[in-house]
Amino acid sequence: MTVAVQLLGQQIVSVDGEIVGPLAPQQRRLLSLLASQPGQQLGREWLAEGLWGSADGAQLRALQVHISHLRGVLGKDVIEHVTHGYRLIAAADDVDEARFRQLVAEGKDALTHGHYDDAITCLSDALALWRGEPYQDLTTDEFLARRAGLRELRASAEDGLLRARVELIRDVGDTEAVIPLSTHRYAEQPNRESRAILHMRCLMAAGRLTDAANVATDYRRRVHREVGVEPGVEFAEMAARIMRRDPAVMPAAWRSRIDVPTYLLPLLHRDHEHEIAVSLLKWNSVRLLCVTGEHGVGKTRLAAAVAETLGHGFPGGVIWLDGERTRESDDVLAGVAEAVGVRATSNDLRQRLSRAVGRRRTLVVLDGVQGDDVMSAVAVLLAAGPLVSILVTGAQRLGLASEHELRLHPLSVGDGEATQFVVDVVEALGGDPRSPDSSLVSLSAGMPLALEQIAISMLSEVSRA
Repeated sequence: MTVAVQLLGQQIVSVDGEIVGPLAPQQRRLLSLLASQPGQQLGREWLAEGLWGSADGAQLRALQVHISHLRGVLGKDVIEHVTHGYRLIAAADDVDEARFRQLVAEGKDALTHGHYDDAITCLSDALALWRGEPYQDLTTDEFLARRAGLRELRASAEDGLLRARVELIRDVGDTEAVIPLSTHRYAEQPNRESRAILHMRCLMAAGRLTDAANVATDYRRRVHREVGVEPGVEFAEMAARIMRRDPAVMPAAWRSRIDVPTYLLPLLHRDHEHEIAVSLLKWNSVRLLCVTGEHGVGKTRLAAAVAETLGHGFPGGVIWLDGERTRESDDVLAGVAEAVGVRATSNDLRQRLSRAVGRRRTLVVLDGVQGDDVMSAVAVLLAAGPLVSILVTGAQRLGLASEHELRLHPLSVGDGEATQFVVDVVEALGGDPRSPDSSLVSLSAGMPLALEQIAISMLSEVSRA
């Protein structure tokens, strides 16, 4: 039997997925007390004081009665009797407050480490749990303070979510999606310094320095009028840096690019490999991933899908080099330098490049590498630090001790996967797949590039007919 309790708003309780209730007022308050510390032993006196403000003999006896009634509604195994008290048998994830706190902690940790995409996911999920004021039935000083603490935690989560979105602004166009949110958050709490600064940074990125200056003036006047003091030195310094567009306060992703080839078709029949590659590179468990396989097996297409998935969450974006730029180390370094705007002589290029690339999370893709002629360039990029990840495609692995290989194999014709690939390609192109020519499919040897060409050819034949 599994009990789940929602406390962030009007209380909702479910047992084995079925909503129970409505509970009587005292049962509702008692369940809130028990769920405030799921799985923990709670003393009878503490529970009684939470219900009535004191814990004399009569109230302790009344507590036993309410426990019995609550067990009758939820199930006798949901509330366990322990020495001097009771315990709600529930995991932390079964109570929305505990889940909210965990998600906020994970989001702030991701924010600290520059994983802004993960911060957005965690903090958005946390805020989605909030439905209203928690613990409205409990009026003791402890729970009044707890409610205030949760409100502050929610506000800090909103700040963190806004900051993550601001840090992923790459150009003026990106601000159009963020300014409405920053305006709304600032209007909600105009005395909150962090929101004034985030709103000013967003306006700065949009080139609206006059509006940013007006926000600073408005904030100073409001704080002086309502609090009676001037904002601190830290605010004045930050405002000055914003007004002169100090590079250190620009969004972390500012002027980075996501250089990924575009394809007419979505990635087909490589979901498992895509998931593996994204997981390895996203969490930095692998910093050098080599996708290998024979010509036409889909290495470049997979790399493009992985880069597209990761790029928008990496402040440094994606630097994609292929063809002539992946033949030798000097070509690779020159291409990366051009992408990040580093100009230097060959003597100090490596040192300056390492510093420039290593400042923010960046994915470098070297597509179509042949042999080990780029190994020294890969070593330079790896030396830039843990924020740089490298994805290499080629027939064979490079041979470095730090690399991880993901080998792609042809699709199996025998089990119908290749035929299904052709059907999927034709449908993705908006055509009628009809019956794929199995003789042509078998000639493809399960190579995605050949299968895609067969599908497009079949579609052309059908269109002419």
